[in-house]
Amino acid sequence: MFAHDLTRVHMDAVRSVTWAPAERADAVRRMAQHYRLGLLSNFDDAQCGREVLLDSGVADLFEAIIISAEVGLRKPNPRIYRRILEMLRLDANEVLFVGDTPREDVAGPQAVGMQTVWISKGAASVPDGIPQPHFVIKDLSELPLLLGI
Repeated sequence: MFAHDLTRVHMDAVRSVTWAPAERADAVRRMAQHYRLGLLSNFDDAQCGREVLLDSGVADLFEAIIISAEVGLRKPNPRIYRRILEMLRLDANEVLFVGDTPREDVAGPQAVGMQTVWISKGAASVPDGIPQPHFVIKDLSELPLLLGI
């Protein structure tokens, strides 16, 4: 009981300092008008992960959501990418995977056949041993422009 209560206190603190900047939420809204969206997160606490997503105001735009804590798998395990593909009823070559961690969001999805967009946050390149992403942007808010919307 104490461990659970302590976890909730910690996760509430995490939630209190986690938010979606307006320009990123707007980008998700724009993309949702043209594309089906899925979300795959390595968040360690499912309850907090879902609360943070709800706080963002865009949770309802995602057709499929996987939080690693709920399924016992973490990126870059190929099974977690296949699971989101199954949920979306799509083949890997029909998905553009977007994320900011090279190993989990570039190497992992490419290993199962997805194209990737790396959110570099201004980094010069992906680390050694990571395949080059198909596209690079500095911030999620740039993605609609990349997609031509």
